[in-house]
Amino acid sequence: MDIVADAIQDAEVNAALNHIGNAKFVCGAAEDVIPEMLATGDAVPDVVFLDPPRKGCENALLDALVVAQIKTIVYISCDPPTLAKDVKRLVAGGYVLTAVQPVDMFPMTGKVEVVAGLRWGCEVYPR
Repeated sequence: MDIVADAIQDAEVNAALNHIGNAKFVCGAAEDVIPEMLATGDAVPDVVFLDPPRKGCENALLDALVVAQIKTIVYISCDPPTLAKDVKRLVAGGYVLTAVQPVDMFPMTGKVEVVAGLRWGCEVYPR
């Protein structure tokens, strides 16, 4: 899902070139389309990858993921404070933060990407 139509067209072309037939590409804002898809049962994935803009995810999207109890969420963020805000909301809804990995994609700058893994209702195992 992407809000940019050209990105969806590129994804469809790449899927065809690589003989991928089990993927669906949707143009639209995630916070508008995903809650509706999950509510109608049109598509309930096992894994959701989130890569929101710097401001983070809209509450409507996070709430829909919690209600649908998506098994795994992989959250990719370019802004650690908004990642923390969104993860806090997901954890309050029943998710467990299982992994966090910073990725320095911009050496010699103050910017960092962060990838976080969340699982629905899993137990937290002591290390």
